[in-house]
Amino acid sequence: MAGKENKADLYTLSILTGYVPNSFKVVKSLQDICRSAILSRLTLQRLQQVADLPLPTIIKQFLCHFRIPNDFNLDGIFIDYNFNFPNHVHHKTHQIHPGRCLLDNQEVLIKSEHINEPCALCNTIGNHTMVFEEEREKWRILRHRNLMNCYVGMVDYSSEIECFVLDFPKINLQDLSFRLYLSQIRSPEFLAWQLLFKLSDVLLYLQENGLTPWELCQPQHVVISSDGEIKLENMLLYLPLKSGRHFSTEMISRNVCLFHSPEQTQGLSHGPETLVWGLGCILYEIIAPLPSTVAQSKFCYSFPPLVLQGQMKSEYSDDLQKVVRECLRVNLDNRPTLLELKSMSEKKVEILGKSYKGPDSLLNLLPKCDGFEFMETT
Repeated sequence: MAGKENKADLYTLSILTGYVPNSFKVVKSLQDICRSAILSRLTLQRLQQVADLPLPTIIKQFLCHFRIPNDFNLDGIFIDYNFNFPNHVHHKTHQIHPGRCLLDNQEVLIKSEHINEPCALCNTIGNHTMVFEEEREKWRILRHRNLMNCYVGMVDYSSEIECFVLDFPKINLQDLSFRLYLSQIRSPEFLAWQLLFKLSDVLLYLQENGLTPWELCQPQHVVISSDGEIKLENMLLYLPLKSGRHFSTEMISRNVCLFHSPEQTQGLSHGPETLVWGLGCILYEIIAPLPSTVAQSKFCYSFPPLVLQGQMKSEYSDDLQKVVRECLRVNLDNRPTLLELKSMSEKKVEILGKSYKGPDSLLNLLPKCDGFEFMETT
């Protein structure tokens, strides 16, 4: 029994600190070597294709049985990922580590949580909503090029730790807009339309799967990967792991409140129209004279009226400014639909792309931000 406890302690230590004692390291068997060779060819990005391999089920299960010390190298310092998330910011029972997949050397985020560790604050503060396995499972299996995908789920019952492996974000949109503001660099209009197209596309995909994640439709939850791709964060970063766990719906920080739609501040229910409002806030973050991180306000939606007054950078077209104004209309029935935004932005990207010769992604604007060193993770 003592031996099992020691092994569990070592496993927990390796997850929480990234340190793997020599006594815990094992020599790879021939099976492990073959497994590593196969998965290094597939890579994390194509891990789902294991199911299509012409192999017995037991071998497929062996290929997809991941372990932290063997398959992933963790940075020892975990990060409090995002203090601006409206529902789950207080949830302290999970940790998120930057790490690296040892099979293909890809950077990843790994969320770990003790399965049976309660969150006392959840049970004592605010209105409570139940989170069920069905919702988490949707976020695990969803795949879209503009969504922060979850590649692997791991459970170690001896240490009672569950982990999710997700895409690694290089920088989030809110941090990027702040850096561009400090460096007096404007985003090309082509990239703004491209941003709108990609986000409206992924939001439509989520809506088709029964999800309307208004919490994620905000500038701080739009990230850019190391290859320059725009991605919406995955709700698994914030959802509790344990079935039926509560989370507070009242603990909303000042920065998040800045992006609340009029219907939310009035206590009304949210829907696809709220996602459109969020897209307006995201576009505003890119093209406005002052990003929200600079133009803080005590009021929940005091900055969008600046759009209505035309106080945006004059070098952007009337069409782009009009889209932002329409997305931020107070009357939700007068806002465009996600499908309309996708169709409009797709046409604009096609037209502007024929003559566009600037950077191919927002990430390529970062090298121009000389003299300003920031952490490049959210």
